[in-house]
Amino acid sequence: MSKGSKPTPTVISSTNLQRNFGDMIRRAGRDGEHFIVERDGFPAIAIISATEYEMLIQDFKRVNLSKARSTQHTKRKA
Repeated sequence: MSKGSKPTPTVISSTNLQRNFGDMIRRAGRDGEHFIVERDGFPAIAIISATEYEMLIQDFKRVNLSKARSTQHTKRKA
């Protein structure tokens, strides 16, 4: 997977996850594969590597901090 590209998630059933849990964890952690786990035909959870999760959290924090600063700047002008 090249940097900046977004993998297309593999959709699996919760039963399939139960049967192949170790394999799914290896594929997510080692290969960067993403999974959407469905329960009763509806998306229930996503599985991504811990590294990607940490990057998402950092991005989320940066966006929220930027929004907070923008809101404070706008309030000062008023």
